[in-house]
Amino acid sequence: MNKLITIGEPTFTRQDIINSIDTFLKLYNKRPIKNNNGGMKSPHCFATYFLLKYLNKLTIIESGVWKGQSTWLIENTCPLAKLICIEPILNRVEYISTKAQYTKYDWKYLNLNNTEDIIVFLDDHQNALERIKHAIKKGYKHLIFEDNYPTGQGDCLSLKQVFDKNNSESKYLYDNIEIYYEFPPIFTKKLTRWGDNWSNYPTQQPIFDNIINNEKYKKFLDEATDYTWIAYVKLK
Repeated sequence: MNKLITIGEPTFTRQDIINSIDTFLKLYNKRPIKNNNGGMKSPHCFATYFLLKYLNKLTIIESGVWKGQSTWLIENTCPLAKLICIEPILNRVEYISTKAQYTKYDWKYLNLNNTEDIIVFLDDHQNALERIKHAIKKGYKHLIFEDNYPTGQGDCLSLKQVFDKNNSESKYLYDNIEIYYEFPPIFTKKLTRWGDNWSNYPTQQPIFDNIINNEKYKKFLDEATDYTWIAYVKLK
């Protein structure tokens, strides 16, 4: 049972998203890591870029660095923000930021002030429900969940999966979330990364029709199946 869930409504519009694509691509074409297998590809990099621009907060916590592509993206999207990068295996990181503070300790152990001005970006394949509980305990309001797999897929408990349970855990989310917004894919394809029909997984309307004939957006189309329902959450 997979459902398309939305809670509340962000202040940006679909047209705002469309208007940001070309500017993003100019930046993305400068990315230091061309092969980011195992990490974010263009669909989620764009979603992250847009949401960070929209939120415009003073501090960004990145939980899960992988090769460092997302670190590069964050620091170039929000150059004035303080960036804290959490990565337990730093020797696999290819891009090390000179601006970021690196630590191997989980973000739930950080003690930061001005929590309203913090974004927690989660790409760490951890239990999303527990992440919500930690954020509430710490007072963080804004989170981006990169790994938001539908029910039956993925390697961690995602928010989508919790919502599907329709039990006390899903009620906990409804009770504590002001906005839950799954960022739309740029393109969709007939089949997912798992080889089944995309129609099995209700999804926001893609930004572009798949028949668009524009070489500029080909990277999005080629990497369409790397989309995993990346979501923005604002807590009450």
